[in-house]
Amino acid sequence: MAQTAGLTTDQHKRLREIGDLLATARDLHLATFNITPRDGSQAAKDFTTDLFCEVTKPGEIAKPWPREALQSPRGLAVNLTHQAAIHLDALGLLYQTDRFEDVPGTVARAAFEYISRAIWVLDPNVTHRVRCARQQLVDLASFDELWKARKVSIPASDLENERKKKDLNRAAAIAVLTERFATSIDPKNGKLVTPRDAKGRVTLAGETYLGFTDLAEHFGNAVGSSVNGRELYDALAVLAHPQGNTAFNGLLTDQGDGTAVRTINYVQLERLAGIVAPGFHEALGCPRP
Repeated sequence: MAQTAGLTTDQHKRLREIGDLLATARDLHLATFNITPRDGSQAAKDFTTDLFCEVTKPGEIAKPWPREALQSPRGLAVNLTHQAAIHLDALGLLYQTDRFEDVPGTVARAAFEYISRAIWVLDPNVTHRVRCARQQLVDLASFDELWKARKVSIPASDLENERKKKDLNRAAAIAVLTERFATSIDPKNGKLVTPRDAKGRVTLAGETYLGFTDLAEHFGNAVGSSVNGRELYDALAVLAHPQGNTAFNGLLTDQGDGTAVRTINYVQLERLAGIVAPGFHEALGCPRP
């Protein structure tokens, strides 16, 4: 049996208040969402300004992208911030009910990943072509990750056929991206060249898919944080995956009589909320709490 120590009555009260704030995330998300962009807003302009391929094959006329492609970054960001809101709501519930074991760090990191990805996709400091490129790179990465998740549940007898279907679908997606983002034509066959970097990664409008540590660095720069984003993510990763270390919140000490005392780190819990709650408000374009 474990007992909890390390929190004063006032600290318990404060953490419950923080929990109440975190639990408003879903309502805030719904309140800020509008299916139609405001007249004169940047989104309204982006959704109605045609984007064209940078190069076309000889004899062809450049066609504008489909309208839905112009709105896709916003759709992705809405989904990402919704997922972040769900995780913040769950984190708030833990704070409200004094459940301060190892879980808060895991939930906070997941929320931060959704938040930082949304901010990267909707970055107001880049062109809408770049925002579209980032959204497409996320979709491509998601496709690849989904295959990894599905593969373990596919019967061995069906695996090869499913792999072929996956390869065909991915090739079709790459063909669409090539048509929209190609910057050169192969002189040997006259076909558009899929943009790739030196490592062979698909590169759209000069962008490559960012892993979460690089994404955290972008987050820190985007919101003007005084803390290095990469270091921030490293700290969240330790809290989410303690791997037997004493870095996580709630160190258990065996009392030698069949019981244990879990010592809670109040400052750590307060800082967790201080990372994800302001970040969520930044992602929604709202004032920080």
